[in-house]
Amino acid sequence: VIAKNDPDGKALIQNSTDVLLANAITFKGRTTILDQKLNESTLALVHRIDGPYYVARYFRPLGVEKPKIPKEDRQTQEFNNKYACATIFQSKWSMDANLDIKLNLRNPILAPNTINPTIFYPPKHKLQFLGGAHIGGTNRNNENNNK
Repeated sequence: VIAKNDPDGKALIQNSTDVLLANAITFKGRTTILDQKLNESTLALVHRIDGPYYVARYFRPLGVEKPKIPKEDRQTQEFNNKYACATIFQSKWSMDANLDIKLNLRNPILAPNTINPTIFYPPKHKLQFLGGAHIGGTNRNNENNNK
């Protein structure tokens, strides 16, 4: 929602903005404009969440009865509870993992980041596809993530 070069969100969020998509698991900006829209009852924010950090960064196991939630996941939940009207997950694993560690997130739904098989049919011949993405973070692309 708020870019590093726009900490108050003035370039991205205008008075005419109807719906916002917070496209990150954590939020590192000032919330002045979000608080204003919240107080005016004009905020509709959909929070897209990955992770959780509990597993992705700290390599903690799922299925623990009382998991010790890291501050990043607690901050995500606090931001979500205060501002979001809905939560979107792009993978079932991410949704299940966040719920497994008992994060209380608003109206979680799965919106898979994949093709719709009712629209796109498999090709008659084999395709080769190579894709890549840059994902920042100190523990990305290390040996533990490639297991």
